Amino acid sequence: MNAPALPNIASLAPSRQSLSGLAGMVCPAWVHASAIVLGEQGLLITGAPGSGKSRLARQLIELAATQGRFAALAGDDRVRLRVSHGRLLASGHPAIAGRMELRGLGILSCTAIDSVCITAVVALLPQGCDLLPRLPLQESQQIEISGTKIREFGLDGSAAASPAVTGALSALCAMDWRGQILHI
Repeated sequence: MNAPALPNIASLAPSRQSLSGLAGMVCPAWVHASAIVLGEQGLLITGAPGSGKSRLARQLIELAATQGRFAALAGDDRVRLRVSHGRLLASGHPAIAGRMELRGLGILSCTAIDSVCITAVVALLPQGCDLLPRLPLQESQQIEISGTKIREFGLDGSAAASPAVTGALSALCAMDWRGQILHI
């Protein structure tokens, strides 16, 4: 069975309601994104093609591994979102499970899981976008996807894989669902 056509997230202009263009989406749905788990947190990374979603996902997974924390890929490029018991779940397309494509490197295998409960959306935005927050990882908003509220952060896609950003995202994911720092 073929997966439905992916919505073109890149063509959706970010709005004050949603930097990722996902607010108000009804699930189940396929999206162009990467989904990972870092510790107890599930991140859905969105952005235009070539914006660095896979690169950021891989760097966050590698950073977590160096810190002795669990991290894995749930899906890359084609991610299915669905809601179950009031939680937003993401899973990859079975044809590319456990693999991600990195520009210039090709298709790479990585540690993978079947699905992840998404706790935050990271929207990679074009450099100079006037919707970029001044302090991106300190300023989040809540969006609603199929009745489920999720935190959403906007990042400059050109700087998203910098050590400062990956370190800050990793620290954010070292918190439990209440925002308390996990002792690892």
